[in-house]
Amino acid sequence: MPQRSSIAWRALGRWLVVATPYRIANFLTPIAIVYVVGAADGYRMADLLTALVPLGEIAATGLVALEPITHLGLRGRLGAMAVGALALTTFTLGMPWPLAGAGAFLIGASATVVTGELRRALVERLRPEELTRSLAVDSVAQEITWLIAPTLASALVAAGARRSLLALVAASSLGALLLARRSRDSTAQRPAPRSFLRLLGEGRALWALSVLEGLLEGSAVLAAVPLALAGHHTSVLGGIALSVMTLGSILGGSAFARWLGQRPARLLDLAGLVALLAGLLALWALLPSLTPAWLVVSALAGSTIAPINALRASLVPALLPPRQSSDAYSVLYGTYSAGWLVVATVEAALFTRVGVGGAELAVSIAALTGAIIALLAAWRPLGQRPRSSGSPTTHP
Repeated sequence: MPQRSSIAWRALGRWLVVATPYRIANFLTPIAIVYVVGAADGYRMADLLTALVPLGEIAATGLVALEPITHLGLRGRLGAMAVGALALTTFTLGMPWPLAGAGAFLIGASATVVTGELRRALVERLRPEELTRSLAVDSVAQEITWLIAPTLASALVAAGARRSLLALVAASSLGALLLARRSRDSTAQRPAPRSFLRLLGEGRALWALSVLEGLLEGSAVLAAVPLALAGHHTSVLGGIALSVMTLGSILGGSAFARWLGQRPARLLDLAGLVALLAGLLALWALLPSLTPAWLVVSALAGSTIAPINALRASLVPALLPPRQSSDAYSVLYGTYSAGWLVVATVEAALFTRVGVGGAELAVSIAALTGAIIALLAAWRPLGQRPRSSGSPTTHP
């Protein structure tokens, strides 16, 4: 077992060498657009360009089964993202904004298919008993990257290097592409269109929970600063709450990997954690004026996020055909992005009617209802899924 574990850690470490610069580019993109475009042309234009990123992510979800995509390996997908990042960077050179908009859309679309192929490459290198723990550790690494990205952006802005943020996105994308040059650039077999539609049907419970997670995390990010302003008349506490939430996620993911990482992934556990996150965020919406309590609930809510991400990723090979793992992980990413887009639209409409606290509470209760329905539907052994072995597998 120690030898197997060391192999798993080496595989995860090699994978993170490519995944980390890709994630930095991905996480920095909307932040860089807001800082650079917002300062130059106003935040309305920045919001428009930022919205093109999740639109690209969602649009790519419907294209993952097309032959040109399925025969495009990791380097090709990262190359497309690098092209998008370079196009986005032209904004700082005074080029027409539609070129930057096309770059933002291409970054989003590429992120969906890059994530799918990256996940497939990692899962194929892991044994079934190593999968959940390794993905939990990766979720922690992802949260650390998410914490570093805005900190790095803030440091560059404070140093007067605001315009270099878009260049940093391009450099990170190119870095991931160069680091992937030694990776095994295999391509998944092309599934027939009916097989892809069947994949959507077989994974519908997982996709629904992924949408709910995106909706909940998106609502927290969008509501943190307005809630802080409403409760304390200062925006600083909103950023602190999000940082505390991220730290809670790191701790929660570490604990999950340490004590629960050997358990097989179940839809029941995922639905339960999504319901818990929704309940905590409903409470969070009621407490912004009570600073200590609000920050404690922020940490508790965050502690569920990395385990949710680990379970979502672990359930793909447990529930769906291995030959379609790249497509399935792309759909998983796209459905999460769809949750973000939905909540951005819903909360924008609700803010003026019921206030930020009411909007966050309504979204959390709606998500809690959906998670409870999924929890009740999943109240059966995972072994009843139509797998010949009766247990998750990660190998074709």
